[in-house]
Amino acid sequence: MSAGGLIRQSFVVIGGFSFMGYMFFKATEGTDDDLYKKFEDKGKDENSYNKDQLISQILRGGGKKSLSELREETTKMRYKIADENTVYNVPVQPSKEPSKEA
Repeated sequence: MSAGGLIRQSFVVIGGFSFMGYMFFKATEGTDDDLYKKFEDKGKDENSYNKDQLISQILRGGGKKSLSELREETTKMRYKIADENTVYNVPVQPSKEPSKEA
């Protein structure tokens, strides 16, 4: 009798969880389509990467005329930013104050 009850309980639990999963699945069905409609990618072509267009914008903006000079300037800026944001392990020297013993 106990083996039959165990099998029955197993089917009830598995069936219950399967039914709950099915209900949650049906409740969320179609939400992806709603999100795609709501947040549609507008102007995707405007944000596309065009190397020649970016270079011409940089050159028209009063930047360096040659790419090598622009590259050197960019490298200097990278080094400057890296130096500002790098923490070096500098040992702290102990102060030479006399210790006060009571």
